[in-house]
Amino acid sequence: MSSNFILMGRGGLLSSIVLNKLVETNLSPKLVIIEDVESDYPNLTEIVCKKHSIDFVLSKNINGHEVINVLKKHNPNMVLVASLGTIINAETLSVADFFNVHMGVLPYFKGAFTNFWKIKSGDDIFGVTIHEMTEKIDSGKIVYIKEKDFSDIIHGYDFIRQNYIMAAEAVFFCFKEKLFKKKEDFFFSEEKGMYYKKHTREDLKIDFSLPCKKLYKMINRLRFYGKPYFIYKEREIEIESAQLLTDYNSEKKLIFKIIDESTMIFYSETGILELKICRQ
Repeated sequence: MSSNFILMGRGGLLSSIVLNKLVETNLSPKLVIIEDVESDYPNLTEIVCKKHSIDFVLSKNINGHEVINVLKKHNPNMVLVASLGTIINAETLSVADFFNVHMGVLPYFKGAFTNFWKIKSGDDIFGVTIHEMTEKIDSGKIVYIKEKDFSDIIHGYDFIRQNYIMAAEAVFFCFKEKLFKKKEDFFFSEEKGMYYKKHTREDLKIDFSLPCKKLYKMINRLRFYGKPYFIYKEREIEIESAQLLTDYNSEKKLIFKIIDESTMIFYSETGILELKICRQ
């Protein structure tokens, strides 16, 4: 069954997981507009569309007249956005009601990289917000917020995938409960949040003065975004993964011991970590 809405997103993991959930729950969009960006990765959203015979359009310019004309032609009840690399302009937003799947709890966590910074701060509670879109980034009225405890999920891709599955579940809930139509229940918070910028290489640097249990989660989760690293004897050491051997240790100093070319052991008073390192 195809519903009278359009899904708009990139070819990545979030868009594809949301689309899969909609298909599984008999809520396939009438059309998918995919932002066509250069990537070394396969276009996962396009693959889902082809698998389930869903019409899709690839566009290099989400704000171009081609996309606006497609929207006007299909005249959807709404457009659901799940991950774009481009800010949608006022002209495009005026064509239909746009709603966004934002990975973070608004208004406190704004921007496309809130998950990265929450990982860096050692958080375990992550959330998603479904909200109306306006010209101002992550500032429209809120439809629904869902939060979940991810304490037991450690490794990067598993961690992010489960976050995105949570987002897809939130989208399904909004459709099931017809929340998109209950505009009188949308709410807007006057509280000001923070906009989280895109991380840099420097932000992947690991501070080993933190507790080992916190480091264990942080290192493995950050692997989704790149290679965490630290400085050892004036050399950058990139970390492939970390294993918490114990969260208690009697050593008082921060000590690194080389086991072999791919393994180091880190000791502190808060525990012992085994570090699998990238070969230089």
